[in-house]
Amino acid sequence: MNARRMSRRRTVTVALGTLVACIVLAVGYYYAGYQSMESQCQLDSCVPEGAAGGSYETAWSWSPPGFRCAWPASDGSGTIGVVKLWWS
Repeated sequence: MNARRMSRRRTVTVALGTLVACIVLAVGYYYAGYQSMESQCQLDSCVPEGAAGGSYETAWSWSPPGFRCAWPASDGSGTIGVVKLWWS
């Protein structure tokens, strides 16, 4: 019975450790990705055709998943956005 209890405790410890590691990695990815997106969205080379450069909005997108940069359309019809999992 004691061996079973130790095995269960070890399983719970490994599961919690894995969960914490996944959360830390997700937060690190989000922080680093957001910083990368912010620096890339400012570049004129990243502005898509038909968009007016200068001002932009950034956000996380769930569908499709990734970091989203959006610029106002040059004709004033709305925004033009680009979603990437990683901006580089």
